[in-house]
Amino acid sequence: MLLVLLRHLHHFHREFHNRALAYFICFIEGLLVPCAAIVVGGMFLCTATNYCDLFMKSVVFKFISNIDNWIVAINSRTNMLAGTVVPLTVYLPHDRGFAKLLNYIFCVIPIFPICVVSVLASVGHAIRLGMMN
Repeated sequence: MLLVLLRHLHHFHREFHNRALAYFICFIEGLLVPCAAIVVGGMFLCTATNYCDLFMKSVVFKFISNIDNWIVAINSRTNMLAGTVVPLTVYLPHDRGFAKLLNYIFCVIPIFPICVVSVLASVGHAIRLGMMN
């Protein structure tokens, strides 16, 4: 979704400073925060000492990663109830070939996810070995 939004963001913001701010926010929210969550959360989960610890850390990570979504949902619902915003639907154009390419790279032959998981597992293993010594 982020890649589609970035490709058409210039249609929503005409002025340069608004467009630059929108690109910055999209970059932070759509790319930097998820990548940091994958790295930090992956290392956090890889340091689990047993299955119970892994389960508890997974629950904590899921809870923390959803807090911002809950805040946005509460804000939008209270604004709608207060009548300060009007519901608006935005349709983004999509490129079927690009979507098929992303599906192929990330789902059909998951080379990228396998590489990320392998690196995180080896770093987590090294951290756990360092903590034990």
